[in-house]
Amino acid sequence: MLAKDGVDAMIYLAPLSVPDAVKNETGLLATQGIEFVHIPKPFGAPTEAHFEQVSAAVSRLKNKRVLTDGQVNILASTIVFLYRVLRRN
Repeated sequence: MLAKDGVDAMIYLAPLSVPDAVKNETGLLATQGIEFVHIPKPFGAPTEAHFEQVSAAVSRLKNKRVLTDGQVNILASTIVFLYRVLRRN
């Protein structure tokens, strides 16, 4: 249970249609009081607009403990790294 670990929100970057996506993830998180933010990104072709969407979400949730997740997490890790370097120095 993520709520027991202190997670307040999740930003999920993969499409909900990926084969091993968690079924009803939004509902499962809602029952724990965790906000679910879905910003689907194309794995091989993210754009600056995608980065800006994630940056806006992270900024909005700045006082919460946020888990950023994606299918493979290469993209999620990269976007969070860019956010920390470009927005938080």
